[in-house]
Formats: sequence, C-alpha cells, structure tokens
Amino acid sequence: MTDTASIKKALQDSGRSQKECVLLLLAFDESRHMRPPDIVALAAKYGRAEAAKWNISAILLNAKGLVLRYSDGWTLSPDGITYVEEFVSGGTSTKSSAGVLRKELARIKDSDTRAFVDEAVSCLERDLKRAAVVLSWVDAVSVLYDHVVAHKLAAFNAEASRRDNKWRTATTKDDLLRMKEADFLDILTAISVLGKNVKEHLKNTCLNLCNSSGHPNSFRFGKHTVEAHLEALILNVFQKF
Repeated sequence: MTDTASIKKALQDSGRSQKECVLLLLAFDESRHMRPPDIVALAAKYGRAEAAKWNISAILLNAKGLVLRYSDGWTLSPDGITYVEEFVSGGTSTKSSAGVLRKELARIKDSDTRAFVDEAVSCLERDLKRAAVVLSWVDAVSVLYDHVVAHKLAAFNAEASRRDNKWRTATTKDDLLRMKEADFLDILTAISVLGKNVKEHLKNTCLNLCNSSGHPNSFRFGKHTVEAHLEALILNVFQKF
C-alpha cells in the first residue's frame, strides 16, 4: 500500500476531488473499516476540514468497485487500492486534463448524466481508454435522442422522411435507433439542434474513435486523445442538452 507520507501529501492537493480525498482517507489503514464520521474526523486531522460538509455516504456509494461495505464500515477494494496507488504515485493527477474534466462535470445539470460521465472519466483515470470512449459516446447519443424526443420530434421526422421516403415515423427513443448515428447527426444539423462545426467534430472524430474502440483492432491511441474526446462531449453535448 502507498506509504502514509505520500497519502498525506496527496491530501494537501487542493485540486483533489471529494471522491479522491475519501479514498485517500480510507487508504491510511486498508485493514480498518471506517464509517463516514471516522472519515470526517480523519479529514479534519489532515487539513481537509471541509469534508464535514460533504455527503460522505453518497461519495462511497458512487465509488463502485473501489470500496467495500461491511457492517462496521467501509474499506478500499483491491481495485481501490490500485487506484489510490496510481494517482498518489503520479499516474493520475487532478492537475492533469482529467482533473479539468472533473471540474467540468459539475456543470452538467442532469444528475444521472453527470454520474455516467463521471464513470467514463474514472475509466480514463484507470487507463481504460477504450471503455472511456465508448461509455461517453453511448451516453452522448442517448442525451441527443432524449432531446429530440422531448423537443424536436416533428421536425426530425419531417427531415428524415425528406431524406428517405422509407423512413417510418419515430415516436419513441427506441425508434431513433433504427437510423445510423452518422445520419442522425446530419439531421440534427439540418433542424438546428447542432451547429455544423459541432456536428463535423462529433461525426468525424468522436464517432470514428468510438467505432475504432468498440472492437479489437490494430488502432492505438493515447490518453490525450481520450481526454480531448471527453472534453468535446462534455462541452458540446452534456452541458448543453
């Protein structure tokens, strides 16, 4: 496990997310089961008194796979230990682009969407690059489907029928799945849901990266590519719709 001095130093980073701080506090003794009040007390001891205002229970419940819950409290899971070791050692830093992405998450209004994107960013932090790309793209398209059904369904069907006389009128989100995503994005531009430049980036960069990530192939890409992918989706889809 990461040494105590490194954990203390990591806690002093003002850019740490609440989730990271809670995991760091659990890391002080991986064999000890801690309740939320224990975590708050330890946080105050090591300079994070603001933890008293956090919803520690919610943070723990949302840290799926990284923590284990017992009758007498919480502890890190094996994956949680690895996660903490990586970002304490410098493998993951909230001063990196991933940290910037987490700050942007707060501007996403819908809580379910925010939680989903948070999971995608967590994949990036753990170097699960393909998973981060696919998860974020699937949710971005889902958000756009919801927007069309709620606000633009008549206009969408009219444009779809104009382009394809065999198009069957869509009435639900599932009906939109009949259309290829690239064609869907083209129609969103035609009915003024997306600007042309946004559409071109989503279609030619984000969608292509998702298609390359969704099955085994020889294409390789790095962390910065995924960071740019997530940032584009957060700024142009998740925060807007």
